[in-house]
Amino acid sequence: MFMKIAIWGMGVSGLSALKYLKTKTDHDVVAINQGKLESWSSKDEVLTYINHDQCFDQDEAADLANEIELIIISPGISPKISALKPFKHIKKICEVEFAAQRLSQPIIAITGTNGKTTTATMIAKALEASGKSVFLGGNIGVPLCELLLSEENVDIIVLELSSFQLELMDEFRANMAIILNITPSHMERYSDPLEYKNAKLNIVMNQQATDLYLAPDDLQYVKTKAIKKVFKPIEGHDFSNSKLVSEHNKLNFSVVEHVLKFCEIQNYPAVIQNLINTFAGVKYRLEFVRTFKQVDFYNDAKSTNPAATIAAVKAFTGKKIILILGGKLRSHEKDIFKELRTHTCIKQVYAIGESRLDINRSLGKYLKVIEIERLEDVIDDIKFEYTSAVLFSPGFPSFDQYQNYMARGEAFEKLVQALL
Repeated sequence: MFMKIAIWGMGVSGLSALKYLKTKTDHDVVAINQGKLESWSSKDEVLTYINHDQCFDQDEAADLANEIELIIISPGISPKISALKPFKHIKKICEVEFAAQRLSQPIIAITGTNGKTTTATMIAKALEASGKSVFLGGNIGVPLCELLLSEENVDIIVLELSSFQLELMDEFRANMAIILNITPSHMERYSDPLEYKNAKLNIVMNQQATDLYLAPDDLQYVKTKAIKKVFKPIEGHDFSNSKLVSEHNKLNFSVVEHVLKFCEIQNYPAVIQNLINTFAGVKYRLEFVRTFKQVDFYNDAKSTNPAATIAAVKAFTGKKIILILGGKLRSHEKDIFKELRTHTCIKQVYAIGESRLDINRSLGKYLKVIEIERLEDVIDDIKFEYTSAVLFSPGFPSFDQYQNYMARGEAFEKLVQALL
């Protein structure tokens, strides 16, 4: 059926949806983004597929409300923004929902406040080692529309899903829905923690009796038609050769084990052991960078909330670490690092970025805290005596000084590699 579709937001997922709609369908498409076309960072790519007169500043797009039949919203754009009010009568979905409606492969969907990327990557690698062809995408950085564009006939789709994507689902069905954990986050977007949690719980919508719902004990109350399973730290495997420093990865391996069993992989114990021996983690998630002056440097730049940082610190129990914290301050975050006050492994804290004052207020009476605005100045200031590791685990979003967590992680990596 021919439709007039608006793609709202010209980030990675919006561009992928635009490319698919203009190269694989006959739908009429317009692009809506913040600011005039000339200011769009993706301007040149957008104009590869549509003309200038099909591109609109979101603050000047209200007249389209009587023409548009469907809006595909990028995850970074809140459905509550005032520019969307004239479009309240129009159906709004995310790019994942749009693409999933056009795909028939079974979907493994993973969400959680922390650990999504690592667990999704582990699942994909384990399935590939079992002989399955896998598409890994979603919030991990590859839009699902890319699978539509490639027309590749994979066996299984593995998706990391954020609350921003899940809040805009409709018909989406996860054959395997996994919730790792839920702790308050993104309160700059949600009115309260319950609204955030409910967005996460959308992952079970439309599940059927033959599907799987996998979650820890405290999330077993969730209503779903699917078979419920609890994951706990995995047992019966040798971790002596594991390259992962954190104990909580035993939970991630348990998730993988449940998935392989549900997929009826016959040799799953051997696949799991091989994954334990070889999986070194994902980029910028507790990633070992190098050893300098007998001090190990770890890059956990993907940490954008306190729970992620606290989990990272727990991996260094028994050691003496320098912890680098800080980034974009969220308005509600005043005393969020209370749990770190009693961690005896922390020798010193560097507080950086926009949140450095609040970090000092929260921790300064309990730990040695040094406020330094820029990451490069921290690296110059570090004293290496009596320290076994430097952990960069910001605990805040990157947007005060960096475009995204990847740019932040790359900056830290370059600074550490340049140490002489």
